[in-house]
Amino acid sequence: MPDSKKEEFETMRTPFIAALCFLMTCSICYGANVSGPKSLYLTVYNSDFALVRDNRSITFSKGINSIEVADVSAMIDATSVLFKSLTAPNSVAILEQNYQYDLISPENILNKSVGETAEFTIFDENGQPHTSKGTILNPPKNGGMVIKDEKGNITLYPSGQVSLAKMPEGLKPIPTLNWLIDSTREGVQDCEISYITNGINWKADYVALVSRNDNKLDLAGWVTLTNNSGTTYPDAKLTLMAGDVRRLEDRKPRYKDMYEMAGAIPSVAQFQEKSFFEYHMYTLNRPTTIRDKESKQISLLNASEVPVKKEYIYDGRGDWWRSWWYEGRNEHPGGGYDTSNYHKVNVILEVKKL
Repeated sequence: MPDSKKEEFETMRTPFIAALCFLMTCSICYGANVSGPKSLYLTVYNSDFALVRDNRSITFSKGINSIEVADVSAMIDATSVLFKSLTAPNSVAILEQNYQYDLISPENILNKSVGETAEFTIFDENGQPHTSKGTILNPPKNGGMVIKDEKGNITLYPSGQVSLAKMPEGLKPIPTLNWLIDSTREGVQDCEISYITNGINWKADYVALVSRNDNKLDLAGWVTLTNNSGTTYPDAKLTLMAGDVRRLEDRKPRYKDMYEMAGAIPSVAQFQEKSFFEYHMYTLNRPTTIRDKESKQISLLNASEVPVKKEYIYDGRGDWWRSWWYEGRNEHPGGGYDTSNYHKVNVILEVKKL
C-alpha cells in the first residue's frame, strides 16, 4: 500500500477505534436481578409520615448497571432517598437516582401520543363497528383531543374506542425507583434502600368500661395505624415514634404513664417502650404486614378492674379565669363568681395510681 493511502487509512481508523472504545466503556447493563424485600423496617411518626428501610439482594455486573425497584410508596419524598451496599459499600458509585411516578392511564397514554396515528371505533345501534383513523395533534390535557384524519379534516373531541399501535415511552405501571450505578465488582450484594414517605400515620385510642358502682374500670388501649401511602409493607418490623419532629421537646402523651396509672401490665405485651432523644419509641416485638388502604389496630394495653375515683367539678367562670390566672396568685381561680348561664357540673373519673 502506498504511504499516502496508508496514512489516510490510519487517519480514518483512529477515530473509529476511539468511538468504538467509548461505546464499549459506556455500555449499560439493564434488567439487573433485584430480589423482593429480605427485611423491611418501618418507623412511623404520628405526623403522617414514616421512614422506610428496605433490604434487598441485587446482582451487579461489572460496570454501569440500571437498577429498578418497583414496589415502593407512591408518596415518597424524592429528596430523602438513599441507596447503599451493605456487602461492599466502596464497590458501588451512584451516578443517577430517579423517582419515576408518571403512571400508565388512558389520559397519560393519549397525552404522550401526540403525532401518533390512532384508530377510533364507534358502534352503531346494531352493534356494528365503524373505524376511522387520524393523527393526534393535541393531547387531552390541553383542553381536549384534536385529530387530523386521512383526508386532512380536523376533528375536535373525537369519540369512540381509541386504539394505538404502541405504548409511549416513560410510563410505569406503578411508582418506581431507578438508579444508574457503577460497580467495580460482579456478583450479588445485599443493599439497603431507605426513604421517607407521607401517607402513613398512627394514633392511640382507649376504651374504658366502668363498673356499676363507678369505682373500677376495664381499660383497653389500641394503636390505630393507617396506611394510604400507595404500597403494602409485608412482614415489616414496626416502630412507632411519639412526638412532633418540629419541636425540641416531646409534648405528646407518654403512654408509659398509662401503664403506671393502671397498675397493670398488658395481657400481651406487644410493644417495647424506649426513650429516643426527645421522643418515645415503641417497637412491636413481631413482624406485621401493613397493607395499602388499610387501617390496622394493634393491642397496646389491657387492664382489668382498675381503681378509679369519681369527682364532680363545677366552675362558673372557668373560661374567664383560665385567661386571667397565673402561677403565684393567691386568689382561688373563679372563686365566688357564678354570673354565666352555664350551670352544668363536670363529672370525671380519676385513675388511682397504685
